[in-house]
Amino acid sequence: MTTWHRYVALGDSFTEGVGDSVEGFAKLGAMDRLAAALRQSSPDLQFINLAKSGLLVSEIREQQLEIALELEPDFVTLVAGANDLLKGRFNPAGWEQEFQILFEALSRSGAVVVTGGVPNFPLLQTLKESHQVGMTRIITKANHIMQRLADRYQVIFIDS
Repeated sequence: MTTWHRYVALGDSFTEGVGDSVEGFAKLGAMDRLAAALRQSSPDLQFINLAKSGLLVSEIREQQLEIALELEPDFVTLVAGANDLLKGRFNPAGWEQEFQILFEALSRSGAVVVTGGVPNFPLLQTLKESHQVGMTRIITKANHIMQRLADRYQVIFIDS
């Protein structure tokens, strides 16, 4: 069984844990819940969540990567990219370059790195059909880029 010592989470609102409160449930983000689960086998796990809502991938690289590396994590999650797609700023070549820099630096650190694909958000169902098709195509392309880079840098890719 692997014991983790320092878990660092990079990302945007999903990782930060932004959301609505639900009566009867602790208001914890997905990565907070993951850290709690990891503490079952690693009770002394330190969890540092660097994520901030609304960030683009380039901003995550600029604002979080150096700090994450300085923290010397042995486990890292990087869940990001949806803002680039949903805000209409998707530049496939630039997006790929940003993820390549992130994945390369994080994997070179020796940490186990986990990332997740961009989901087909239920919000897309409210768009005109032509926009739904276009966004689905963009999400598919983006996830293909992430999968390819994850394979190259031995990053665990969880497809939504």
